[in-house]
Amino acid sequence: MPNPGGSAVHHLVTRRRLGAIALVAGITASSWIHAPAATAVIHAKSDNPGAPWAALIEYKPNGHTPEEICSGALVARTWVLTAAHCVIDYSVVNHQLRYTKRPAKTFGIYFGSRGDDGKQYRAADITIGNIALSEQGFEHFDNDVALIHLTKATSRDPLWLLQRPGLATTGRTTRGYGFGDADGTNQGNGSQTLRTQRDTNRLLLNCAGIYASTHPTSDGVACATPKQVLSGADALNAGYSLLTHGDSGAPVTLALDHGNRVEAFVLSLQRTGGPAYDLLNVINVGETVFNQATAAWIRHKTGIPEAIPGHIVRGPSDKKWLVDDDGILRPITSHSVMSCLRDHHRPIDPPLSKRKIALLPTWTSKKAAC
Repeated sequence: MPNPGGSAVHHLVTRRRLGAIALVAGITASSWIHAPAATAVIHAKSDNPGAPWAALIEYKPNGHTPEEICSGALVARTWVLTAAHCVIDYSVVNHQLRYTKRPAKTFGIYFGSRGDDGKQYRAADITIGNIALSEQGFEHFDNDVALIHLTKATSRDPLWLLQRPGLATTGRTTRGYGFGDADGTNQGNGSQTLRTQRDTNRLLLNCAGIYASTHPTSDGVACATPKQVLSGADALNAGYSLLTHGDSGAPVTLALDHGNRVEAFVLSLQRTGGPAYDLLNVINVGETVFNQATAAWIRHKTGIPEAIPGHIVRGPSDKKWLVDDDGILRPITSHSVMSCLRDHHRPIDPPLSKRKIALLPTWTSKKAAC
């Protein structure tokens, strides 16, 4: 568990493969999720039927023994989205980040045993966003996102990404999915099973009003904060407001219909909103996937189509959807609606393959209207 009452650190601390929790200048000792593991971890099982896309990412510099664990999400058949700090060795000096990318061959990715027989997926390549330290006065990683390209495709359904911010409103309920070691039983080295947050957090765009400041960020991060005051066993039984060691890179999601979910931000770290570490004021911080630059970067690397509001999207069977302002597809279920949309000169995009259509979030119960 994070260290209660951790104080700010303002000197250089270098992240090592075999060492203590790494710190960034100005970030408290209690703020970091990601700790190098001291012992091997049994491969996690992400067999939650509601989260077939949940990814366990193991860093194995010697080829077989995991030294660190992170979480992530399958966002296309051969692509896993996670936090950039999970795939680098780094140091910080004078508020400048220095890092080297770890070799792709040192990572093993697991999606659990159901359907995949517990097989290990290998990384063919790792692509890092423009990771940097945050703007002064709000200490976190900026652009803390990375994509892992698998050597082989998986048949699992990917997690949809929220390409536009309309659905991400302040106060909306969030849910995170990660392999963190919340109770410390594995010495903070990650968990053997997927842990799902219950709906105990709310979205806070730009993270305004936390860290004893009303200053909002401007670099595309979001936060998730507790919705209600809980204490003791009640907080633990609520499924934890926090995500913790091993949860770096975990998808923090919003609900769609029929149990479907869409990723809003990639978990980077946790901070506390008060002077002391407490389950009541833990705040999850991460890079939003609907930030314009981040969304464009992910689409460019993975081939996920862009969902442009107002456009009509076609599939291989001539089924048609209207893209709403949230960047989510709504089915067009009648000829009259389609005719009306054409009369209003809504652009009709070229047909997409079944696989491409499957990468775009869909409101199946919210029909398109004209």
